[in-house]
Amino acid sequence: MNRLADRTHNKINVGLFIPYGGPMGLWAPSSERCAQLAAAELNDYQGILGKEVHLHLVDSSGSPLEVARKASDLLVNNRLDAIVGMHASDVRQALVQVVAGRIPYIYTPMYEGKESHACVYTTGDTPEYQVKPIIGWLEENFDAHRWYFIGNDYVWPRVSNSFAKDCLHRNPANQIVGEEYVSLSTEDYAEHLDNIENLQPDVVVVNLLGDCSIQFNRQFGERGLDRDIIRYCGAIEENMLYAIGAEYTKNMYSAMSYYADLETQAARGFCKYYYASFGQEAPALNQFAVSCYEGIMLLSELSKGVRSMDAGKMEAKSDGYTPFSGPRGELYSSRHHTTSAMHIVKANGLFFEHVESFAF
Repeated sequence: MNRLADRTHNKINVGLFIPYGGPMGLWAPSSERCAQLAAAELNDYQGILGKEVHLHLVDSSGSPLEVARKASDLLVNNRLDAIVGMHASDVRQALVQVVAGRIPYIYTPMYEGKESHACVYTTGDTPEYQVKPIIGWLEENFDAHRWYFIGNDYVWPRVSNSFAKDCLHRNPANQIVGEEYVSLSTEDYAEHLDNIENLQPDVVVVNLLGDCSIQFNRQFGERGLDRDIIRYCGAIEENMLYAIGAEYTKNMYSAMSYYADLETQAARGFCKYYYASFGQEAPALNQFAVSCYEGIMLLSELSKGVRSMDAGKMEAKSDGYTPFSGPRGELYSSRHHTTSAMHIVKANGLFFEHVESFAF
């Protein structure tokens, strides 16, 4: 299908790049549904620029090179007008080289920050805003000074941990008693839990993704370490609580810009909308999933601002403010990035209990 054919059929083809396997695969079902909601909502009105929004689903769970090849084939055949991606950062780094500013690319999950390629727009939380509030809050409320870090051997955990350590080093009473990185295929954490048990930190900072975090936290709880040691989990969400089990979520905290149980008008409204559309048995809403909805809504507003899907025209206006809305409320994109309020939560069985919020 060529570009002329697309125009004839009055469609805007959006490549939805999400992982259907690997550690992040558990977020695919809810992410796909949230993207479908966004497309349906736009199409019920006037689509994007008067054209129907069509989602082209692309599995991004392979190697960065494999995913980049898929994108290249689609671009060569003029089958995409834009990309909305909820996937790992190494995949983003490969995709930006292929996309190279030819079409707008909205990258939606939390990530390490500092993305600066032309025509790439990010909407997710970054360590600058996510980490600092909760590190300070844990220090203040628990007199926490002994810290242990564990994460996947991957750019986002390393940058997040580096930012956290910078925050901790401002207080000479703080000690980093351990720091370890594991592969994305790790399932057995016995050795790492032995280290934690021996070192007895006040806080374990867990920057493990998806299934890795589930396995670690379940084994942590089975050891009984959750009775006395606080966990700060940087990327934990509602599906993962169910998988870990209510009995293993004691003393677990997190901080992100969205949780399904937030008592905000936007969060409550989107919850109602989502479950009315897909039923009460639908995959649990979470930060990663709703980012796909918001990514498509941002794409719509970017195109509206220049009355075109032309990436160059969007780039020329990227220094301005582009307002859009979603489950996090009223947002705006400026200089390619989106900033939102941050919410500290505590796991309470299979749900998150709001503790404190920070606006930026």
